[in-house]
Amino acid sequence: MKHNKAQISLEFFALNGFLLLTFIGLLLIVQQRSIQIQQESLVRGEQAVSEVLLREIRYAYIAGHGYSRDFELPRTVRGLPYEVTIINSPPGSALKASTLAVRYKDRSDVPTYSLSVPHNVILADLTTLDPDPPGPLIVNSYGTIRMYLPSWVILK
Repeated sequence: MKHNKAQISLEFFALNGFLLLTFIGLLLIVQQRSIQIQQESLVRGEQAVSEVLLREIRYAYIAGHGYSRDFELPRTVRGLPYEVTIINSPPGSALKASTLAVRYKDRSDVPTYSLSVPHNVILADLTTLDPDPPGPLIVNSYGTIRMYLPSWVILK
């Protein structure tokens, strides 16, 4: 069977086109997986901050009235500033609970990490107590837990 140059050229371009499409497809799959891994890492960062806050709330609740403690929080999580939000149950509600949420500032592509807290908690800016605070502070005053966070943690 005799092939002319035009037929070989056409087969060559068809094979190269197929290989190029396969390579581009693999690159897209790898890129999507990389983005997914990065988002999972960011969510784990939010989760770590949430768990520190939840642990401190539990300690304050168990210790009772008069408990006060400074604790550590990172300035950024994975190099990004973050926000802390607490939504308490309505006043007079039989259920005393809060939702603690940590999310990255200006990163709407990363989901907010939320935890349920079985106690009402009040968030406040730490600079209202001390203009040059050493770090976050948690206080239990007659069963009311107040968490004073520094200004670099954005409170919502």
